[in-house]
Amino acid sequence: MSSLTATLAIATGALQAEQGALSATTNNVANANTPGYSRLVPVLVESDPVLIGSIAYGTGVSLQSLQGIRDPILQLRMQEEMQQQGQLNSFVSGMQQVQVNFNSNTGDIGTQISNFFSSLDQLSTNPASLALRQGVLTAAGNLSTAFNNTAHALSAQQSNLNLSVNQAVQQINTLTSQIAALNSQISAAQGVSQNASAFIDQRDVLIGQLSSQIDVSEIRSDNGITLTTSNGTALVVGNQSFALSTGSTATGTQDVFAQGNDITSQIASGQLAGLIQVRDQKIPSVLSSLDTLASGLANGLNAANRQGFDLNGAAGGNLFVPPPASGQGYGSSIAVAITDPALIAASSDGSAGSNGNVAALSAVGTQPLGNAAAPNLNQQDSPTLAGALNASDVLTAGAQTSVTAGGVTFTYTNAATGGGPNLNEVSSANAVAAATPLAAGDSLTLTRAGKTAIYTATAATTVGNLIASINRGVTGAIPGTNFTVSGSDPQPAGYQAALSGGKLQIVDLNGTNDLTAVQTSGTELGAFSPNAAATSTLQDLINAINSDATVGAKAALLNGQLEITDPLNRGKLAVTTTDPVLGATGGSTPFATPSASTGQTPSVYYSNIVFGVGSDVANGTAELTSSQLVLQQLQDQRNSISGVSLDEEAANMLQFQRAYEAATHVITAVDEMLTAVLNMGAS
Repeated sequence: MSSLTATLAIATGALQAEQGALSATTNNVANANTPGYSRLVPVLVESDPVLIGSIAYGTGVSLQSLQGIRDPILQLRMQEEMQQQGQLNSFVSGMQQVQVNFNSNTGDIGTQISNFFSSLDQLSTNPASLALRQGVLTAAGNLSTAFNNTAHALSAQQSNLNLSVNQAVQQINTLTSQIAALNSQISAAQGVSQNASAFIDQRDVLIGQLSSQIDVSEIRSDNGITLTTSNGTALVVGNQSFALSTGSTATGTQDVFAQGNDITSQIASGQLAGLIQVRDQKIPSVLSSLDTLASGLANGLNAANRQGFDLNGAAGGNLFVPPPASGQGYGSSIAVAITDPALIAASSDGSAGSNGNVAALSAVGTQPLGNAAAPNLNQQDSPTLAGALNASDVLTAGAQTSVTAGGVTFTYTNAATGGGPNLNEVSSANAVAAATPLAAGDSLTLTRAGKTAIYTATAATTVGNLIASINRGVTGAIPGTNFTVSGSDPQPAGYQAALSGGKLQIVDLNGTNDLTAVQTSGTELGAFSPNAAATSTLQDLINAINSDATVGAKAALLNGQLEITDPLNRGKLAVTTTDPVLGATGGSTPFATPSASTGQTPSVYYSNIVFGVGSDVANGTAELTSSQLVLQQLQDQRNSISGVSLDEEAANMLQFQRAYEAATHVITAVDEMLTAVLNMGAS
């Protein structure tokens, strides 16, 4: 029944509701500059009415909850960009330190190469001069020192990167333990219907920091969130965190382990990936190039010096300490083999005044590097055929090519040809292009050997992004594609997708003969069916090798031959084939180990090393700048949704204040009315 006491109760409830709304507004204003804060919106609802006869009496207002405003999809996109930016930051920083070793100065390798060959030119004017001969030895010593210093500096940087990897892993473990603790607090608060917005904001900030360290995939469920790396390694599951660890390998590097498994090569992004990329790929590649340059120079100059005669008329010997057969590590150990300037073989006929062999020594600087070098154990070429290979060459059905590196072997099997449908290759029924749109929620399921991989669009995307996701070969969210990959078969070695004849074509190059593809959600692609008389080409094989992380080898078509290299410089590369197209003559034929000849002069080869390092820095810096702009745009979008507007909060505060004041006026009026009623009874 409507009464003064009921009116008083309604007004009191209004005071409490508006006071809670004012409190939320005040908290928004206080956290206007707090990173990661999501503004709170008070949810005011009408209280349930009381029915008296045919009349429903209102019972006022109540504050149902304080709702944090967030966009989960935007948050995930920011995390993906943070992963990219973290990787680029550490990559650019590392490569800038590498670049310091190649800045042009009087002590760099390029300058010392020029100085050495200039000293030979001077010696040719007076080959009997001990002073000029000593100048050649001094220049040779300076050249050796330049190689040694550069190689040692790069090795020292690798050691420092080992420390950085350890520190990054420790930071990751700290963050995952904090996130797990917040998961527990969030679960406890939500379990008793309390507002957990502050804890969720703190967790989002920590996940962002974790994303900048390592690739993170986030899975939400009723039990909270699960964080894994892109390859499925668990980091946080509910209120439990799983620590990563580091351990030394045979090469002295610190690898990253998860529950006893080495996941170093599977870390795809974040600061840790950038550190590992510089340490395990870029620096070894530069060191390998320096070894090739040093061993090529030493072998060429030694061979030339042995052709002539020294000042005493004796046959010349080695000018430099000979490099090992592989050339590996020679950049850090190259040294001059002689200390007596008379032993330089300047003469071509044994007479003291002859300078005929100086020309042979000088010619090493203008000839292709490494003509006399030892074989390169990190590179193998297909056997030379009568005709050069082409990327479009059709490979022999069922033939196999095996690649071994670092003790791991993987065999690629060519797709079948002729006859009925090829179960290793399927195509969509509908014609599509790279720009053909796919809707959010559309999914494609690939199945082979009883295992599946599911590619699900998390937002509107394109067929081109689906192809990129399939060819990426990992699970989890694929940055820049709006696709998430799940399932039991993330195809680390074998699926290839492409547009062929206006249709989406998917090939299993490993030949399990049971490949199927079904668009399980959406209809843009239509039904998939096996292709009849499908073939594998040389380009298919090259793509398969380059996208396969199992061995880590790289393939390319150079000068009409299939060249396969081991970028990690493990020195145990072996390639065999049963395909006659690639040179097999019966059974399994091994690829040839080529010489280390680069076709470049020493100065040009060194210039290309410098250019490669500079290009990595420049490209990385450009990508980092682009990533920073994208992240800033994403943060601006988040701020427009979740950020605090002081103008809006001021308006809300005034609105809630007026409502609060109105409720106090009601209470005052009811108080006066109750007093009047009491006074009526007293009179």
